[in-house]
Amino acid sequence: MSTSTIDSEKNGCVKEYQVGFADLAEYVASDSELSLYKGFHSIAARNLLYLQAELQVLGNELTEMDEEDKQRMGTTRDDEKRTAIDKAARAWEGIQEQCEEMNEREMKRMRLILRIRKLVKEYEKALLRRSQILSFEKPDHGTMDAFTNWFRFKKPLRGLGWNLLDDERDLIALKTNTDPDRLTSIIQYCFGYYLRESRDEQPPSWGKMYYFKTSVISWIVAVIAILISAFFLIGAIIILYFVRPMGARLGIVSAFTASFAVTVGLLTNAKRAETFAATAAYAAVLVVYVSGNIGSS
Repeated sequence: MSTSTIDSEKNGCVKEYQVGFADLAEYVASDSELSLYKGFHSIAARNLLYLQAELQVLGNELTEMDEEDKQRMGTTRDDEKRTAIDKAARAWEGIQEQCEEMNEREMKRMRLILRIRKLVKEYEKALLRRSQILSFEKPDHGTMDAFTNWFRFKKPLRGLGWNLLDDERDLIALKTNTDPDRLTSIIQYCFGYYLRESRDEQPPSWGKMYYFKTSVISWIVAVIAILISAFFLIGAIIILYFVRPMGARLGIVSAFTASFAVTVGLLTNAKRAETFAATAAYAAVLVVYVSGNIGSS
């Protein structure tokens, strides 16, 4: 789904939904690309910071208890106490035994350890969940425009719900199309109106919604790409065949190579290294052709 528009066409044959969450849910479910939700980035960051701070406080308490035990080991002359402190510091069962004996200090340590264990688990789960949330893409412009137009037109939510789209930076898309290359984007922008198709099964109150058929656009882009590739290869060879002066030939090779590099860089999503490699390979073909003609001459 790439775009949608609203008009006044009405058709009473399709079921209408209760205005509100029900209507909005049906609209979101009508196309997977419309699954846009708030990421709550600021609130989630604050939650992680609170968990982090709480863990720091608990960790500091545990460290202070360790330092106190270290001082007690160095100052006490009671061998039994020294043995108990040393056992609790070295063996888990030592802590358990002293807790069973109702040793207040070790019971406090046990409560602190269990609290830290629970909080660390919560903190790590929150980190992993947040990492997954941050991996979601931002909504593309076409989908965002379609969703916004429908939302402002239908006004499904009131109260704070009306502010759903106030901050687009806080929105995430559960599904997005792979980033289209520039040639595909140009075809969609310039000829999308002629390639659109409507879906008539939506409720009339949604207005007329139009969709791009991805397969048709992909086919058009593939044909154009083939023609451009053929032009750069066959066109250059034909021109070089009829031009004899070597200086003119070198100029033609340079011009075609530069044009090829610009075309690859502007109309595709090729990375810089891929653009260099493709241009070098194309230039090599032309140079081999020119040098072959020199040898035959």
